[in-house]
Amino acid sequence: PISYADSPILNDTYLNTIHSRLTNITNNVNIWFKAVSYNKLKWNFIIDKPVVISSKSNNCDFYNIFNYTDPLYPFTLSITIQQNMNCPWFGLASVGKAGEYPGSGFVYVNGLETYNEDYRYVQDFIHELGHNLGLLHESLWSCSDLTTLDTVKSKCISMEYRDPIGAMGLLMYPGIYNAIYKERLGWIKSTLITKSGKYQLSAIELSGNNIKALKILKHIKDPSVGNVPTYYYIEYRQPNKAEAVVCSGNNIGLLAKGVFIHFGNPTNPTLMSNILKLNPKVSFNLTAMYSLNKLNPFVDVSSHIKISLVSSNKTSSIISVIFT
Repeated sequence: PISYADSPILNDTYLNTIHSRLTNITNNVNIWFKAVSYNKLKWNFIIDKPVVISSKSNNCDFYNIFNYTDPLYPFTLSITIQQNMNCPWFGLASVGKAGEYPGSGFVYVNGLETYNEDYRYVQDFIHELGHNLGLLHESLWSCSDLTTLDTVKSKCISMEYRDPIGAMGLLMYPGIYNAIYKERLGWIKSTLITKSGKYQLSAIELSGNNIKALKILKHIKDPSVGNVPTYYYIEYRQPNKAEAVVCSGNNIGLLAKGVFIHFGNPTNPTLMSNILKLNPKVSFNLTAMYSLNKLNPFVDVSSHIKISLVSSNKTSSIISVIFT
């Protein structure tokens, strides 16, 4: 933790409260990562004593905060105790761990005093640490013509940061890393679909060797993302209790459920994922807007693909894929 020169925090009782909060936050961050990585990732958080820096709280001098990055550690997470209203962000992070390039391996969170609810910081730590793992923002594929989801024509654009159900998105709603990013991190291996048929898809939260994502080639040289190969990723979400640490009062009902489709490139770290808004005319319900339902299949005319939801239960769904 960091305190500004014009408002240092030296009271032992308050410092103990800060340490207790950060311990709770980082413990919950690890609960979340343990769940979404299938026990492949655990952070070893070391909470140091607060540092008083020369910058004042009315000066957004995050470079001064960056100077406290410890080169002995692959990641340094700095959180100011006071919120700096002149910094136009709640969190800021480099993409990549320390040593990958100058300035990498750094996370800055603006103001532990901003909120009393620790879950808000759990959300932000997860998002910013995702950048340290090499992840970019999760985007929304937005089309001006709401009657179509044409993923090639110029009337559709990628809106950075606008995926409402992704941990690397807006954080309007708590979420997880999508299947493209999970595969990029080596946490899952998708199943490439090349033939028409019906396929069982397990909830992406479940551990084990079950199929967690279906992958379909969208375009060999996709003009929408720089003429590189892109794939549709189909995932089924049925959130578990571990994910609820990012919710107020562990309200798991805030987490999105259903079959969702993203597209992107699983190996190129410079490309963001894009979620499809499968039911753009719906505005009252997050799941209804973005998830696949039995009445409205997704059809990509350009790529000659039709994707439909056949059935679903608490642990898996059946997806129909037709190459037209």
